[in-house]
Amino acid sequence: MVALVLGGLACSLVAAGQVDYDKAVADALKTGTPADVSRLCQQWAAAQPHNERPRLILARTLLAAGMPDRALEQFELAVEANPLSPAPHCGIAEVFLLARKPAMAAKELDAALRLDKSCLDALLGKARIGLLEEKPDRALADARKALAAHPTSGRAAAVVAECLLALGKADDALAQASKAAATAPSDADARHAVARACAALGKHDQAQRHWERFLQLEPTGERALRVRNGWVVAHTQRLPAGCDYTPTWSPDGKRLFFGYRELGVIALRDGSLAKLKAPGEPNLYNLDCSPDGKQVVCRKDQPQGQPHVYLYDLHADGTLSPARPEPLSQAVLGRFSPDGRQVLLSAAVVARKDKREGVGLALCDLADGTLRGLPWKLPTRTARNHACWTPDGASIVHHAYGRDGSDRALFFVKLAEPFAPRQLTSNQAMNITPDVSPDSRTVAFTTVRGNAPRTVWLTRADGSSKPVCLGHGTDARWSPDGRSLAYHTYQHNKSIVVAHLTGIDARPLGLAARLKDAQVAVTITSRAKQPLVATVRYQLFGPQSVRIAQGAVGKEKMPLKPDDIIECELGPTPAAKGPCVLKLTAVAADGRRTVQLVDLALP
Repeated sequence: MVALVLGGLACSLVAAGQVDYDKAVADALKTGTPADVSRLCQQWAAAQPHNERPRLILARTLLAAGMPDRALEQFELAVEANPLSPAPHCGIAEVFLLARKPAMAAKELDAALRLDKSCLDALLGKARIGLLEEKPDRALADARKALAAHPTSGRAAAVVAECLLALGKADDALAQASKAAATAPSDADARHAVARACAALGKHDQAQRHWERFLQLEPTGERALRVRNGWVVAHTQRLPAGCDYTPTWSPDGKRLFFGYRELGVIALRDGSLAKLKAPGEPNLYNLDCSPDGKQVVCRKDQPQGQPHVYLYDLHADGTLSPARPEPLSQAVLGRFSPDGRQVLLSAAVVARKDKREGVGLALCDLADGTLRGLPWKLPTRTARNHACWTPDGASIVHHAYGRDGSDRALFFVKLAEPFAPRQLTSNQAMNITPDVSPDSRTVAFTTVRGNAPRTVWLTRADGSSKPVCLGHGTDARWSPDGRSLAYHTYQHNKSIVVAHLTGIDARPLGLAARLKDAQVAVTITSRAKQPLVATVRYQLFGPQSVRIAQGAVGKEKMPLKPDDIIECELGPTPAAKGPCVLKLTAVAADGRRTVQLVDLALP
């Protein structure tokens, strides 16, 4: 109905020769559809061929709808409409920046600056090129030029703060952003920058207040989507050269395993590196660490060329010794179940009636070695690969091949309902290597399109959100508490990047722990708006990331009212000394999860 009314209004105004296109398009942007906006902008452009505004509005509408190629066409038409305007060149540069083509973006921004040397969008675009190319010093210089030319601009102050964060100067970034927010309290850009800086400094409670204020100022759009889902990158950390390929976290979040053929591990606390040694087995791939930190599974190529997955014991000196002589299965990769009792195998082969049969996905029970294929009935997508678990161990996420080998869609599948999968992607691209966040809400995955660089994307596990791009990379894995995401990138020298994420904290409970009279006291705080019942468990990890104790916290099922605070004790301090990590996991009756890692120094 809205579309018909807007279309009829525009036609009648055209006939009368008195069109208020500004108002008609503004109304369509608020209440109409992209088709309404497109139709009105086309009419506007036809009536005023030398006005670039209708082309710019349509281009930005198309860009927001995920159609960059069509947006680029409209930006180019805007250049033809008004060659003296810098805005269309900035729009073209924005498309190139989204496509990670900094050289082409720089050419357009230079054209814009020749037309207007103080153009804010062009100056900030130059700064964003510096950030994209990981040259934060240069980016900061460009951002400061923009702020000097536009001293009251919240956008300019926000980009300066972003550059300072990239340089590791979070305190300076917070000071810069806070000044801008104080000067312009209704500026969403400044508020966004303040929240990011607070998160980078570990001031999570303050960050929450600023994110809530940001959403009041900017309730819609992709930035709001990222904030609501906790998908904003507060800051990133690039690991040293040599740390590359297929990152995997230790269960306490203190170390990252990595490597392809040659495996290694880095201690995130001090940056110390060590190789994982498997005597007589030089080439190992796709490592996954067990929940107790004592074992790993790896793929090993056999002499006949068929990949098999093996189970290894992980020793303190980095040596890997076979836990059993035979492989778990012919497969390309394995993932431990959350309880450590099973391994989920991808591209697996099982024996059936003296025949070997590819089943796609299979489960290996580590207690008795039994192997069973997982059922699947989807005629258009028969083959499956790259499977991972959900934190409760009740479901998996994997990709399934379409008729075209480059089309691999992700599916969420409950093991108890294997024939009722939920499709998470529909972009006709190759979507691979999924990983589900510890709170069960988000799936990280890699998208491959032709020869374009691989990109890491995030989407909701329940299918309620469109995917958003995190950046160039592949093989993303969540940290045990879900606050960080490690992935491999080829951008500016191959290595592993750790993205520390922030945004609205949707976890229903707050968890904390401290030493109290030689005992570990755990504080549980309800953040939910309604009463809930939760179960809380703990795992304690020693200096080598190996689990040394585990158990329940408090009662098996604890009722909590909104704002309730409960303190429980784990009992006598476990038989460990020195630095340890306490991993707390709370599960509400409705399945919502909270995971918290706490550093402890046991006496």
